[in-house]
Amino acid sequence: MCTDPDAFWMPFTSNRQFKQAPRRVKAIQDQAAELDGATTGMDKVFFTPSASKAMGTMLKRAV
Repeated sequence: MCTDPDAFWMPFTSNRQFKQAPRRVKAIQDQAAELDGATTGMDKVFFTPSASKAMGTMLKRAV
């Protein structure tokens, strides 16, 4: 009996290409580490249930 789950789900997904070519994953990680558009000081996340709550909270925190 095969105990490796890759034999069952990898052949039917697009993820198998990443498993066959791990250099792509490394290249993507390197590119993500050097993002030019990333700003500094954004190391916290605040989740809200809706856009109106997010805008209200943003305005309260800006004052």
